Amino acid sequence: MRYLVLLFLFAYDGFSQDLNSVTTLLRAGHFPQALTQIETLLKQSPRNPQLWTLQGIAHTGLNERATALNDYRQALRILPNYIPALKAEAQLEYQKGNKDGIATLRHILKLQPNDSVSHAMLGALAFQQHDCKTSVDNYSAARELLASQPVALTQYGECLAQEKHEDEAIAAFRQAAALEPGAWQMRYNLSLQEFRSHREQQALKDLEPLLTPQQQRPDVLNLASTIYETTGDTPNAVKLLRQAIVNNPRDAELYLHFADLCFVHRSFQVGIDMLNAGLTQLPDSAQLYAARGILFVQLGKYSTAEADFAKAEKLDPKQSFSSVAQGLTKLQENNLDAALASTRAEIEREPNNAFLHYLQAETLRQKGVTPPSKEFDEAVNAALAAIRLKPDYPIAEDLLGSFYLQEGKVDLARQQFENAMRHDPFNESAIYHMITVSRKTGRTGDIPKLVKRLSEAKAAGKKRDDLAGQFVLVEPKQP
Repeated sequence: MRYLVLLFLFAYDGFSQDLNSVTTLLRAGHFPQALTQIETLLKQSPRNPQLWTLQGIAHTGLNERATALNDYRQALRILPNYIPALKAEAQLEYQKGNKDGIATLRHILKLQPNDSVSHAMLGALAFQQHDCKTSVDNYSAARELLASQPVALTQYGECLAQEKHEDEAIAAFRQAAALEPGAWQMRYNLSLQEFRSHREQQALKDLEPLLTPQQQRPDVLNLASTIYETTGDTPNAVKLLRQAIVNNPRDAELYLHFADLCFVHRSFQVGIDMLNAGLTQLPDSAQLYAARGILFVQLGKYSTAEADFAKAEKLDPKQSFSSVAQGLTKLQENNLDAALASTRAEIEREPNNAFLHYLQAETLRQKGVTPPSKEFDEAVNAALAAIRLKPDYPIAEDLLGSFYLQEGKVDLARQQFENAMRHDPFNESAIYHMITVSRKTGRTGDIPKLVKRLSEAKAAGKKRDDLAGQFVLVEPKQP
C-alpha cells in the first residue's frame, strides 16, 4: 500500500537533467542533497507541482512528516488533481490514521476509480471509523491486494460479519489464517466467526491445533469451552475452563464464565466454590461478589446473597448490576416494598436503563395493583418506559399488554402481545394472553393456531430445561 515509488516514475513535461538528478538522489536515499537541489529549482519554478511533491518526498524520507504534508498540499493548491501529490498526501494521512485521508482517497478514486491501493487504504480508514459498509465496499474492490495482507483480511472479515455476509467473512478469516499459520490470533478469529455462524463442529476443528497441553491463552481456552458447551459436551467445556483458570487465576472473566455454566446446570455450590477461589485472587472484584450473590439466591441463602450484593455495590458504586440483583432477590423473597424502593432509587441513578423500568413494573404487578390507582398508572408508565428504551423487549411488551387487559383496552393489549410474539416466538405468556384476547373478541378461529404455537413453545422450553439438567458439575477429588 505504498505510493512513493510511483512518484519517481512520473514524468512531467519541461523538466531538465537537474530534475533527473533529484529523483536519482531520492531513490538512493540522499534526502538532504536532494532538498538542496529542489530548493534551487523551486526558485526558478515556484509553481511547479512536481517539485513540491518531490520536496515532500525528501521531507518524508527525513521523517519530517508535517513539513512533507505541507509540501504535498502546496502542490495540490497549484494543481488540485495532481495524482502523485494526492497519493503521497493520502499515504501520510493513512499512516497517521487521520480520517482526513478518507476525503483524499475519495478524490483519487474519482480520478482513478480502479486504483486498488486507494480502495484498500480507504477500506482500512473506514474500518477505523467503524464504517463497515464503506470498508467492505472498498476492500472488495481491492481483493488482489488483500490476498497478501493478513491484517487487512482480518478487518475485511470483521466488517463482512457485521454486514451479515457470514460465508465471505469466514473465507476472509481462513485466508488470513493461511497467510500466518503460526499466529494463534488468526486461527482464533476464524473459529470465533464459525461459532458465531452456528458452525460449531467446524469451529472446533479449526481451533483444535491450538488446544495443546501447553496452551495458556485464556481467550482460546474460553472460546473452546463455550463451543463445547454449545455442542452439549459439558465435561470438555468444564475441563478447558478449569485449565484456563489454573493458567490465568487473576482473570475475572473466566470465573464468571464458570459461574454461568454452574447456573445453567444448576450446580450452584460448585460455582460458589469456584468464585470463592477467585475472590482469593481478586478480593476487590465487584463482579465476582455479584455473581456469587446470584448463586446464593438460587440456594435460598438470601441474607448471604444480600451481603455479597452490598459488597459489590461498595466496591463499584458506579455499576448497577448489584443493585438490580438486590431488587431481584427481594422480589424472590416477596419483600416487594423493599424491592420497589431499591428499584426506584436505582432508576434515579440510571433513568435510561430499560431493565430497571421493567423491574419496577413487574414489582408493582406482583403487588397486585389494579386500575384506577396511582400505583397502577406508575406500573403502566414504567412498562412503557422500558419499551421506549428497548423497542424489542418481549417481556416488557407482554407485561404492558396484561396491564391493558386489566383496563379493558383489548386492542392495545393485542398489539403488545403481537409485538412480544414477534420478538420472541416462544414467549408462552404472550401466546396465552393472545388466546385470552381472541376469546374476548370472538376471534375463535385464531385459537387452534395459537394453541398449537403454545404447545410448540412449551416443548421448546422443556428441551432447554432438559439440556440444562443433563450434566451436573462435580468438583474433582483432591489428590
